Amino acid sequence: MPEAKPFLVVDQPLDQWLDLPITGGLVMRGRLGSATNQLSTATGTVSVSCDACTLGAGTIAPDVKNEKAKAFAGGGITVPPFPLGQVSGSATFHDGNGVIDGHLGTPELFELTAKGTLVIRIASATSVCATA
Repeated sequence: MPEAKPFLVVDQPLDQWLDLPITGGLVMRGRLGSATNQLSTATGTVSVSCDACTLGAGTIAPDVKNEKAKAFAGGGITVPPFPLGQVSGSATFHDGNGVIDGHLGTPELFELTAKGTLVIRIASATSVCATA
């Protein structure tokens, strides 16, 4: 069997990827690969972490086309600071089948836990990942 080629290798702050006002050092780390270079056969792990995340204290500028929505949010929506607390999660994949485990919040504020499976079933022709 051919060796798995990595198509996602990441270890960087998520604020470089997300257009959301998040502070606190949300970081994504991971490595996914596939011998066929397709998402549907991906194997590896991806994780996110942040010890004290806060959402808000900024403006989200949605790309709206509808005139009513533009009147409401065209100039952006100011989000007040909302403490998310600790954010942690991981997804471990084998042949496109993933097990996810995530946690958000603190006992003093609120807590959200997510556990389950994630299956990547993108058609082969559209799931080929470009590699450098």
